[in-house]
Amino acid sequence: MITFTVKVDQGELKRTIAKGVRPTVREVALAIEAAMKLSMAGPKTGRTYRRRGVIHRASAPGESPAVDTGFLINSIQTTIKSDTQAEIVIAADYAAALEFGSSKVAARPFVRPAIEGVITRFGKGGILARGRE
Repeated sequence: MITFTVKVDQGELKRTIAKGVRPTVREVALAIEAAMKLSMAGPKTGRTYRRRGVIHRASAPGESPAVDTGFLINSIQTTIKSDTQAEIVIAADYAAALEFGSSKVAARPFVRPAIEGVITRFGKGGILARGRE
C-alpha cells in the first residue's frame, strides 16, 4: 500500500494567486484611466466661447467634460497599491461636481462611463471573461 498526503500552504497559495492577478488589476485600472482621459479629449457639442483670446468649446450636459486648462485630465493618476489593488485618484476638487452635477452645473459624467466601458470591453472575450470560464 502507498499512502501520501497533499497539503497546500494556504499562505503561499494566496500569495501565488495575488501575483497572478496583478497584471489584470494593473491593466484594468490603467484602461479606466485612459478611457476617462480619452472621453474628455474627444469632440464636444456644448457652447463655444472666447477666453484669453482662445476659442473653447464646452461640453454639453451629459457629455464628459471638455479639456480647457488641462488640470482635470492631468489630475487623474493611477497607483498600483498591491498585487490585488489599484487606486485611481482624481485630484481636481471639482471632479465630483462634474461627474454628478451640482446646483451650478449639470452632470458631465466621465468616471462611471469609463468604468462601464472597460468592464464591457474586457468582459467580452477579454481578461475579465477569462475568469468566468
